[in-house]
Amino acid sequence: MNPSQCTVLVLDDEPGQLEITRRVLGGAGYRVVLGYDGRDGTLKVKQQRIDLIVTDIAMPRFSGLELIQAIRRDPVTAHIPVIALTSHTWDLVAETAAELGCTAFVSKPFFPATLLDAVAKALEPGPAS
Repeated sequence: MNPSQCTVLVLDDEPGQLEITRRVLGGAGYRVVLGYDGRDGTLKVKQQRIDLIVTDIAMPRFSGLELIQAIRRDPVTAHIPVIALTSHTWDLVAETAAELGCTAFVSKPFFPATLLDAVAKALEPGPAS
């Protein structure tokens, strides 16, 4: 999928990390929408077309894991790929995110190429059904 045709919702409670992620994705041509926690994210996916979500896991009020659960429960948003972006290195966090339906897991700090590769793979069309 052409990056200029994709809108990526980026969620992080740290403004600096949010800006870094926005610059990496925006610099690659993606349209980027920003949010500050999972609750903000659930509202934004209902307000506009989102092709992919990149979310921090550890956020106050409504975590990335809670966001993934909410996205997967709603038939309107269940198809949206979600990349968990976190500084947690625990295998349990990645395992839990995967069990909830997370598409990919990228550790912070990240290399821009690593994030862009995960985004490109998550946006690849699946087999026709």
